[in-house]
Amino acid sequence: MDKPVILMLCNNAHNQIALANKMHTALGIDHIIVENKITKRKLSFQNIWNKLRYKTIDDAWFNMLSFYKNKFPAFPATNVSFTIDINSAETESIIKTLKPDLILVSGTRIIKNNIIGINPPLGIMNMHTGLSPFVNGGPNCTNWCIALNKFHLIGNTIMWLDAGIDSGNIITTSQVDFTGNETLTDVQIKVMEHAHQLYIDAAKAVIANKNSVNNIPQKSISTGNTYYTKMWTSKQKKDLLQNFKHFANAIKSESYLQNKNKIKTIPL
Repeated sequence: MDKPVILMLCNNAHNQIALANKMHTALGIDHIIVENKITKRKLSFQNIWNKLRYKTIDDAWFNMLSFYKNKFPAFPATNVSFTIDINSAETESIIKTLKPDLILVSGTRIIKNNIIGINPPLGIMNMHTGLSPFVNGGPNCTNWCIALNKFHLIGNTIMWLDAGIDSGNIITTSQVDFTGNETLTDVQIKVMEHAHQLYIDAAKAVIANKNSVNNIPQKSISTGNTYYTKMWTSKQKKDLLQNFKHFANAIKSESYLQNKNKIKTIPL
């Protein structure tokens, strides 16, 4: 078939800018709609104390963003629009005018039915930096896996988008491999690099032959948990820092390999 028209919906964080660049190089993105993330935080004494106490966790994330900012300082040279709400009438209008064959989603707020209902011929794909159905939600599924002492569940998912929270049917899932010598920053970068490549591979497969690509309901794989930002408290942060002290030994242990091999993943 001729080159499909591809639209990407993402936010303005540098890991998303990196993904957009990689996708554009691999596939040719015709238009990117960027949701500008505006974060409001209350500067209470407790919030300030927690940020200082758990600075290592925040630093790992921001170091990852800096890694991508240095490599991909700006969105690729294609059509780029900005919005404060990815579900806005403006977004809907651009999509209906462009008439994309494929929509790629990453890092936005939950996409609503006014966008999902447009239903392009090759579908709407979504990247989740967590291993579905075992670990869904946020704010960071890698951190949840470490805090819960479940290193074997660190992984990524590419799914067909639906209106839920990381609940779409699975296209592919994959666990991330580690040596055990990684810092927390290294872990965040490895997970994101793995997610980007998995997304590119899955998108290529959909473009080549959508009918040959998986469409597997998550409940048919296993039960899992959905985590929410409000659940990510000081206790979980403390557990993460404590558990990560044992990361190197855990990754090299036989029990880690056994647990990892028990998990059902979905290859392309």
